[in-house]
Amino acid sequence: RLMVVAFVIGAVVMGSIAYVVWRFRESHPKNRGDITPARAGGAQH
Repeated sequence: RLMVVAFVIGAVVMGSIAYVVWRFRESHPKNRGDITPARAGGAQH
């Protein structure tokens, strides 16, 4: 049971970190204020 709990906690932590990193990479520092990075990128390009 301890291994299962540790695995679940690790998966949640890794998922949250990956989500934060993905959001940070999606929104570039230039358009950091914009919530929709795709729309901002399309408008700029």
